[in-house]
Amino acid sequence: MASKSQFYTAAATLETLFSECYFKNKEGAFEWPEAFQEFAEECNPKSQYELALRSLGAIHWFLKHSHLDIQLFSMRLFEKYEPVNLKSSSEHKHVERDYMVLDSTTINNLSLLGGKGTLQKTLDFCKTPFGKRYVITLLPLWICRPLCNVEKINLRLDAVKELFENPQKLKACQEVLKTMPDLERQVAKIHTYGNKFCSTNHPDGRAILYEAKTYSKRKIIDLLKTLRGFEASQEIAGIFKGCESRLLRKITQFAPNGMNVDLKETLEFFKQAFDHTSAEKEGTIIPKRGVDQDYDDAENAIEEINKELGDYLKEQSKHFGCQLSYFGTDKKRFQLEVPENRTSRADGNYQLESQRKGGKPVKRFSTNRTRDLLYKMLKAEAERTKIVLDLNRRIFEKFSERYDQWQQVIHCLSMLDLLCSLAEYASSFSDDICKPNVLPFSAQPLISIENGKHPCAKNIENFVPNDTFMGTDNQAPLLLLTGPNMGGKSTLMRQVSIICIMAQMGSFVPATQCSLSLIDRVFTRLGASDDIVRGESTFFVELSEASTILKHASKESLLIIDELGRGTSTHDGKA
Repeated sequence: MASKSQFYTAAATLETLFSECYFKNKEGAFEWPEAFQEFAEECNPKSQYELALRSLGAIHWFLKHSHLDIQLFSMRLFEKYEPVNLKSSSEHKHVERDYMVLDSTTINNLSLLGGKGTLQKTLDFCKTPFGKRYVITLLPLWICRPLCNVEKINLRLDAVKELFENPQKLKACQEVLKTMPDLERQVAKIHTYGNKFCSTNHPDGRAILYEAKTYSKRKIIDLLKTLRGFEASQEIAGIFKGCESRLLRKITQFAPNGMNVDLKETLEFFKQAFDHTSAEKEGTIIPKRGVDQDYDDAENAIEEINKELGDYLKEQSKHFGCQLSYFGTDKKRFQLEVPENRTSRADGNYQLESQRKGGKPVKRFSTNRTRDLLYKMLKAEAERTKIVLDLNRRIFEKFSERYDQWQQVIHCLSMLDLLCSLAEYASSFSDDICKPNVLPFSAQPLISIENGKHPCAKNIENFVPNDTFMGTDNQAPLLLLTGPNMGGKSTLMRQVSIICIMAQMGSFVPATQCSLSLIDRVFTRLGASDDIVRGESTFFVELSEASTILKHASKESLLIIDELGRGTSTHDGKA
């Protein structure tokens, strides 16, 4: 990317964001997201965050070039990232962490993420689309960030245990989750639909579509489908009423007993806001009274004019001594239709517009009053038409105003879906499976696994279970494996690592008994391959990974090292 023009300076990044519409409220006033307050003072970047702001500038250029900037930046979802190593102690002392650290090498070596044969695929029994999504779903997040808090781990384990021991409750919950559309993606789309600045500044908002009605219908169908999904989600609270698990109560019950959101009033508002059937059929939302103030004002203005027209018609009927009516359409409306035998009372204030001959001849007049009322009516109708054209976006905006509520419900559903997935995994494992006993960080770390199996090797008849004891009574915290090729050495090492990861993410593990103290980080040195792109030989890759272990491993870390030095000659490898 070109410097300055594409890779902005820190100051240029802030000035560009300030000049755009991303962080403006409904009234057009600019408000910096909370995360920016630490990085800058107004448009003046702080020196320690220059590189971070420059990187953000490059991201902004790319998103703007791709016409995705308004959709993403307007969501205001910014968070400061702090690399784990910056928090670590250089003296290898224990550092309290919320999560276990798994680097990319470990994730790849243990096959934690990906398709067939990985831990993610093995544990994935999620029923919702947003539960299954790879990048932002909780499943990869839980796998890559196992907990380092015993209390939180036990909360998850207790929830999985209750679901595992109550298959009817588990099935009822999953049946509801199956019906959910992709709420996470739908909410993001509707947020974009309702963004005022996106509708005026983005090419999509300025485009004149040949199938505009069809496109509008799809947006409305997205909204209705999302509302039905959230309506179905409210059934979850009833399924788990009276459950014992604190975590299940927290994510399924409404306040004050839980963090789930009672959407009854919100959903009722949208149900009564407009005619869903008509909107889905016509592709236009006409709100009911009390939903949109501008539309109500326009309707009130038209009603007031119609009332004035009615009063004036009564006045003229009395003047001419007969029942009159208005005639005409569009800009020729509100002509007074007077029978010819009564027109003698029409003086110079009445202007003849047209007449009708025949059996019942009439003459049609306009007056200053009718012309004035016609002008007011045309103006009020034009204002209403202008509002109607923007009404779809306004309804989407009202939906988006409750963005925090929707996200809270989605978060609860995602977590529930994942807990159900872990319970389903435990139910599907035909061999021994147990609830692990996770202990706090200890001066004498331990791992005790009896009859453990590789978690991804489900229902394999000839798989031989293994016992693993490290740091227990009379056992050193070190295990040296030897044996012939294809004897299962690497499998056992991966098996122990993955069981520890599963235990700290709150899952049952394939063993008859499992106890371990908290692990702060897992390091792996497995396999041998070079990196041509980076110009690194096989031996160089091995030494780099070994160097990382020496720099960052602590007493609470789990190290898996397989044949270090195999990437070069035997003599040099030993050295």
